[in-house]
Amino acid sequence: MDPLRWEGTKIRSKRLRKFRNKHYLYISTMKIGVIFYSLSITLTNLTGSTNAYFNDTKTVTGSIEAGVWEEEKPPQNEGWDKSSLQFGNVSVDKCTSISAEIQNRGNDMKGSVTYEVWFALKGNPKDGQKLAEGVIEALKEKASSTLSFEPQENGIYKFKAYQRSGHPGKGELWSEQLSVTECTESSKMEPAPPAPEVPSEPETPSPAPEEPAKPAVPADPPPSDPPAEGTEKPVDPEPADPEQPSENSAGDQQPNERISNSE
Repeated sequence: MDPLRWEGTKIRSKRLRKFRNKHYLYISTMKIGVIFYSLSITLTNLTGSTNAYFNDTKTVTGSIEAGVWEEEKPPQNEGWDKSSLQFGNVSVDKCTSISAEIQNRGNDMKGSVTYEVWFALKGNPKDGQKLAEGVIEALKEKASSTLSFEPQENGIYKFKAYQRSGHPGKGELWSEQLSVTECTESSKMEPAPPAPEVPSEPETPSPAPEEPAKPAVPADPPPSDPPAEGTEKPVDPEPADPEQPSENSAGDQQPNERISNSE
């Protein structure tokens, strides 16, 4: 045996003996207590009644089907035509015009809806003021329309449209913001309206010069019987020329010349 190991064992035994001698009363009390409890338990089991326990088990096999709960569907709006509007692209043409495209992504619309134009110098136009409103006519499925407005000053604009009555959403939709920054005083001035055309009077033809009236030619007298011998034959006066002035002056009259026929 290893001497070192033997020496260690010897030292340990001395320590145990010293510990038992020092705590002899404590160790003895513990031994008496363990013996007492052991005897008590033994006597209790010997003098007590005997209880029998019977376990009966039975295996049952089967299956349980869980019930299926029907989901509650939201109430359908009988007045809704199943149409749904949605804004598309927007454009700004300086200070001349702003526009936004709106499309029907649902079924055919059965009526028209209204839209509005909102404006704010800064911030969100939803908190600004309404400038104008209009009407969007009924759109077919996947059809689109363009909303336009002429801005008058710099700022931020937005189009607001309403859905058809009974739409399950909020019932309204907004376009993207349209920023206008190129409005000046000159662009606000409206062009003067063109001058109205004065209708020209139709040219009236100048009247043709009137021809002088021709003197009336006296009709030939009916033939008469030849005058008897010894009587004077009257001579017909010559017709006066209208271009020559009359030889008779006012208040003076010359007797007609008579020519007598003498044989």
